[in-house]
Amino acid sequence: MTTRKSACLVIALFLLPVFTHSFSSVSVFEEDSLSQSSGFQNEKKWASLGNPVSSDYQISASSGKIHSPFGISDPLEQELPLGPWNIIGLESPYDPRLHIVQSISPDLFELEKELISIGIEIIDHIPDDSVVISLSEHNADAEISRVQNLTQVRWAGPMPSTWKISNPLISLILLGDSLIDLDVTPSSANTPEDYAKLT
Repeated sequence: MTTRKSACLVIALFLLPVFTHSFSSVSVFEEDSLSQSSGFQNEKKWASLGNPVSSDYQISASSGKIHSPFGISDPLEQELPLGPWNIIGLESPYDPRLHIVQSISPDLFELEKELISIGIEIIDHIPDDSVVISLSEHNADAEISRVQNLTQVRWAGPMPSTWKISNPLISLILLGDSLIDLDVTPSSANTPEDYAKLT
């Protein structure tokens, strides 16, 4: 009886490598066929990109609108919404350093090139088709007139002060005597005097 068990064990030891080899070759065959079919699908996708067709797509016309936290307006037809600047204790409805420049086109690339050519850096974007620039206070009138004469400019003017403050913060300011913990990121346009006012 033990010889029978020994014989079965010896036969099993001889057959086991054959079965494992056949199973592994089947799985390798399946993996190869899967990779070939996915490779064929990828080639098919790339083949469709191999012969591109040139087309011209027109950029949509500028809306002429400026979207602010306090409403939407066309600066050529109406004043920009100022927000509650006097209620929250600001000195002026406009920030004398920050100005909005509205482009004649949704493609701001040409406007950015023109502004850089006269040494003015864009610090933010406002929908639709507008950017925020910073000018020095002592020469702002001459600088803004230079900006208004650029070919890509539809309108340029001072930015309302309240636009720099988020609406949830304005509602907290209106509450009155409440302590608010803020993280402030100063603008690069701030002067040392501006920093002194913050303390």
